[in-house]
Amino acid sequence: MALKLPSTLMTPAVPKIPAGLLGWNGYLVQIDRILKDYVNNVYRAMSYLIRSTTFNATTDWGTAAGGYYTFTFAHNMDLTDTFIQVFDTTTGEDAVMVSRARIVDKNTISIQVVEIPDSRFVGKVVVIGL
Repeated sequence: MALKLPSTLMTPAVPKIPAGLLGWNGYLVQIDRILKDYVNNVYRAMSYLIRSTTFNATTDWGTAAGGYYTFTFAHNMDLTDTFIQVFDTTTGEDAVMVSRARIVDKNTISIQVVEIPDSRFVGKVVVIGL
């Protein structure tokens, strides 16, 4: 007796599983989403920890003491870990190096330039809380 097989096999319908749930690929996609959300949240939180101010080339620097002019900025972020950026705004916003930049306390930073030659400039200081 010969058994006749159908030319096409009938299989039950298989439900579609979203690609995001399949194996390692799905796991990595989920991890990628979680990390992106985390980075975005950290970036948003850090954006609130930035303070800046501008200063002129004369009176804001005060009088020279010990061979340096000092500009002090009270950022009031109550942080000990900060990053200080200084820009010369005379012809744009060029990042510059100053002779000294230091954290005075949790709410104040100071930058210094030499008295001779007179290195004072019109600028902007940005303090970023870390």
